[in-house]
Amino acid sequence: MPTYEQVGTTNIKITTYKRIIAVDMVDAETVANEEPRIIYEGRTNSTGTCGVIGEVIDEMIEAMFTDFPHN
Repeated sequence: MPTYEQVGTTNIKITTYKRIIAVDMVDAETVANEEPRIIYEGRTNSTGTCGVIGEVIDEMIEAMFTDFPHN
């Protein structure tokens, strides 16, 4: 009867990266005001094992602006 056992162990370190895009659009006529009028706020984030934002930025921007402008 065969037996099974663990022969060795391997420690694997996985790095997770978080990518964030934040866009705030304001009314150009109110930029000089103390509190400019915000006309759009967009936030999106992504988490994964690739540290290169260029690999996911197109999809992040597309997700942020799908159905733009929101009501």
